[in-house]
Amino acid sequence: MRRVFMAMVEKSVLIGHSAARMYALVADVDAYPQFLPWCSGTEVRQLDAHRAAATLHVNYHGLRLHFTTENQMDAGALIDMKLVNGPFKHLDGYWRFVALSEQACKIEFQLSYELSGKLVEKIAGPV
Repeated sequence: MRRVFMAMVEKSVLIGHSAARMYALVADVDAYPQFLPWCSGTEVRQLDAHRAAATLHVNYHGLRLHFTTENQMDAGALIDMKLVNGPFKHLDGYWRFVALSEQACKIEFQLSYELSGKLVEKIAGPV
């Protein structure tokens, strides 16, 4: 029997920093290993004002994997992510930054993904 794992993550937070500052933080993929404990490395493959492609190396509870996304960028407002390759059948999502004032914003994050094959077997193990 083939196992499939699908998930949707949706988060929203109000924060006391500007939308531009929070966008810059999320867009700085090279800095991820400094503040995301599960991210062991990154490789930016392409970067311009409207598009980025990057590979994230993940080490989470002994599970090591990497995946590449291509991101459409709307500076200060939106990062839209689509899977290029990796151990997912499907992965896409977005970060949305909504300015509430000069020093406050709402951050919305949504990610949907589907795992399959060997990764699902490794995570789920025998049932």
